[in-house]
Amino acid sequence: MKQAISRQQGARRGWLWSALPALACVISCPAQAQPGVSQAQGTATAQIIAPLAVTAESDLSFGVVAVSATQGGSITIEPATGAATYSGAARQTCGANGQCAQSAAIFSVRGEAGRHYRVSLPATVSARPVGMPGAQLEVGGLTSASRNRPGDTASGALDDRGEDEIRIGGTLEIPAGTEPGIYAAEVPIVVFYG
Repeated sequence: MKQAISRQQGARRGWLWSALPALACVISCPAQAQPGVSQAQGTATAQIIAPLAVTAESDLSFGVVAVSATQGGSITIEPATGAATYSGAARQTCGANGQCAQSAAIFSVRGEAGRHYRVSLPATVSARPVGMPGAQLEVGGLTSASRNRPGDTASGALDDRGEDEIRIGGTLEIPAGTEPGIYAAEVPIVVFYG
């Protein structure tokens, strides 16, 4: 009986020792290519560039304007030059020193040198009276002009130092009988590579 058990244990050990090389190959042997199957390895890359940064340098100013009690008007500031055009009953009113105070807004843009970017402006914004109740005035026709890309109203280009300047202009509509006061609007500007 002892001899039969010993033979069974020996057979089991023999089986175990003969199975181990196959098991080791399953664990550590490289995969065998199957017929008709091909493998390759590619590479994933990415280049990270400097983010765009926009800084307000000066505000869009429509200056001091007068309208009549019975007829409204508007003032348009051209973005590239800051020149003002008046229509309807709107009239420029300059200070005693001859300063009329209208100007385009100026923003500095910094980012990756040599890249182009796009400018997004709202269609209109509302100018609210400062420190008093009253009707809002509409500012529309907001457009931009890039120093490095003149003539393009929706984009700009960064120079070899990664800098540009954007000027923003628009049109202020002033209804007849608008209450005298100072009116202000926030103009959000978004720039993105494109």
